[in-house]
Amino acid sequence: MFNQLISIFANGITISSTYAIVAIGLSLVYGVSKTFNYAYGSFATVGAYITWLLFSMFDWMNYPVAIMVMIPFMFLFGIAIEWLIPRPLRKNENWEITTVVATLGLGVLLANLVLFLFGPYTKALPELGGGTVSIGHVQLDWNRIVILILAILIVVGLKLFLKKTYIGMSMRAVAQDIEGARVVGMKINHIFALTFGISTVLAGLCGMLLGTIYFLTPSGGWEIFIKAFVIVALGGAGSIDGALYAAFILGITESFVQFTLGPIWVMPFWFIFLMAVLIFKPRGLLGIR
Repeated sequence: MFNQLISIFANGITISSTYAIVAIGLSLVYGVSKTFNYAYGSFATVGAYITWLLFSMFDWMNYPVAIMVMIPFMFLFGIAIEWLIPRPLRKNENWEITTVVATLGLGVLLANLVLFLFGPYTKALPELGGGTVSIGHVQLDWNRIVILILAILIVVGLKLFLKKTYIGMSMRAVAQDIEGARVVGMKINHIFALTFGISTVLAGLCGMLLGTIYFLTPSGGWEIFIKAFVIVALGGAGSIDGALYAAFILGITESFVQFTLGPIWVMPFWFIFLMAVLIFKPRGLLGIR
């Protein structure tokens, strides 16, 4: 029983690390632009399918090369989307609401575009690492271990980027006071575009990592977005540290729910948890008024 609990906990840690990546990206966009990107889950789907396309086209393909191709593609894709949709809308009144509606429509469009290009059948990505490793009497999957290591590197790298680089500090400044940042001469549109691009890369990486565990489906991004949204709500909208803590709380809890009640109860659990957060803790763990 103890070994089983350790395995469930280890699985929860792995899933939590991938959820943390996508939730931090969503929280980063909200923190800077003060609006949610409802197409965010579809960005994860695009990243996963781009990775699958690379592996299906080239027999020699490996993950280091796939990541080096996907990151610039997703970054430029995110900047292009920001230039085409949120930027023109910010010139109008009530742009926050119209941006939400527009990104929601974009998410539907991308999901259907993936369905049209790749078909309705599920696809799978090769594992990052094969085999298992024994720690005591517990068997751990190498694929999940590699996912955890990569997720930690991504999160640590992002936090260092935000704290130590000029662009990262500029993004934090805009998130704290957009008018003050504009007064001191920061190029707000450039910061918005870079934030959108970086968050899109995070979504793509999350989609790739989850694709090594689960099958790819054109509509799978909506589940990722819902979970990221709940994590951001629990952590506190705009709080990266809050999103990180909430991702591990909910990811580990999901693992136990899936084991005790079955996979069919995973999404109801997330919806119930979202309602509880909105009722009892609407500002989240580290959110501000």
